[in-house]
Amino acid sequence: MLPASALPRVTTNLLALLLLADAAGAQTAQEMKSESAVKGDTLQKMVSREFELYGPTTEELRAAGNELRTAIAHFQDHIGRRPKPMAFVLFRSAADAGRFDLKPFSRRHMQVVPWLLPASPGHGSAAGQPPPAPSASTYPLGHLAGHEFLIGYAEQIFAEAGKAGAGGTDADAGASGIKLPVPRHPECQAVPDWIDEAVATLCEGPLLQRIRMDFMRSHLEQRIPFAEFLEMRRPGAGGPDPGESGKAGGGAKGGAAKGSDAKSAGGSHAAGADREAIFCAEAFSLACFITHREDPRFFGKIVEGVLMGRTAGEVLNTSQDIHSKPEALEKQWLDWISQSPPAFSRPPCRTPRKTHRRFRCGTWGHTSASRSTRRAAARGARPPIATTCSSAFEAAPRSCAGTPCRSPTRPRSSPF
Repeated sequence: MLPASALPRVTTNLLALLLLADAAGAQTAQEMKSESAVKGDTLQKMVSREFELYGPTTEELRAAGNELRTAIAHFQDHIGRRPKPMAFVLFRSAADAGRFDLKPFSRRHMQVVPWLLPASPGHGSAAGQPPPAPSASTYPLGHLAGHEFLIGYAEQIFAEAGKAGAGGTDADAGASGIKLPVPRHPECQAVPDWIDEAVATLCEGPLLQRIRMDFMRSHLEQRIPFAEFLEMRRPGAGGPDPGESGKAGGGAKGGAAKGSDAKSAGGSHAAGADREAIFCAEAFSLACFITHREDPRFFGKIVEGVLMGRTAGEVLNTSQDIHSKPEALEKQWLDWISQSPPAFSRPPCRTPRKTHRRFRCGTWGHTSASRSTRRAAARGARPPIATTCSSAFEAAPRSCAGTPCRSPTRPRSSPF
């Protein structure tokens, strides 16, 4: 038994040992946390004025960068504004996304957009298997970027109107951590779902856009009636199917009971085809129809008008060639899309600024006159064949009836 004089010394030593053990344990936990975090500087990086891109390999960065540049050019051509810069980060798995260190980005107030790469040989799929071919149910990085660009654009519009924060999502929301699962369709709460999906599909590459248009043509019997389509939620999103506004095009998304996106209020079904793919293709084809009856910026006017409190039908009333009532609009759209290919007649396009002349002009695949062509035409000489605004997927060049796309009198051919 210890003497009474030794008890204070023993108690002091025990307290000291406990404090050292706690400090060592805290240090070990901190080291494990820092080791498990995935930092941006450990990934390959591509930085431009328009976006930042991080990913595992250079090849994946190059492919993703091409998608993002296409999405930015198409968004600017239709909406009229360059999307705000964002950081897109490519991950192999959701676990990698959950461990990603967001502190360097939050200090710069840079929004982080995660993207899960599809399984590739050696990374979760059978070795030697080719990547799956794109289909109407494919939603690539450009589609996700279109959703995010629209959310950022809505925030800008609301901020200019003195209603900051009403755009649906906070630009710095990712600073506290990447939310899992990573969504395929981030929602802009301020616009109807068909506009949200139309903007996302307009930002996709031309190959997938043609696939969506062909899919819509082959599923016209399963189309969603416009009276329902213009008011419904995107299938799979939850929430109400038909909106509450009762006006063509609707305004912001409404709130009602869930579970009605498998069957409409009128009892119509999208039998024999995936309803989500039909909704996506129908939104894209309607945006194409509006764009070709007017011009790309007219669709941007619809988006801006809805964000400012109007309905899409009210903006369509300003058009001389497009009906605003759902039934009449559907008949116009159906006559247009049933043509093979549809005959387009709209004002000359505006080639995106600082875009190579072989880059696709807008979305439509017609030709763009080179500088030498325009000079030859100004001198009265016979112009050479115009350089084609085509994608890498087009084998042969297209022409606008043998004339440059600056000619206001010639109708354009369709890439669809």
